[in-house]
Amino acid sequence: MAERAGQQPSELLMAAGWELSCTAGGSDKFSRVVHAGGTVIINWGRTGTAGGFKVHRTPGAAAAAALAADLTGQKKGRSYTLVRET
Repeated sequence: MAERAGQQPSELLMAAGWELSCTAGGSDKFSRVVHAGGTVIINWGRTGTAGGFKVHRTPGAAAAAALAADLTGQKKGRSYTLVRET
């Protein structure tokens, strides 16, 4: 496995994430945020669908964890609740 600049192999293999849902106002939406190494993947949409995906690349694992936490905080501010953590 090739290492990316500034990342240790263990950073590339570790992943953490959250799943949130929102049912406020009659909606039924989800948002998933996963980060591993310097990458953050966001999956969002209506419950029961595949939803959309967006990939963010950051300089390293710490920046990815901070971005994931920030994005999760934004969703919690919009009536999303934490369903599970991985």
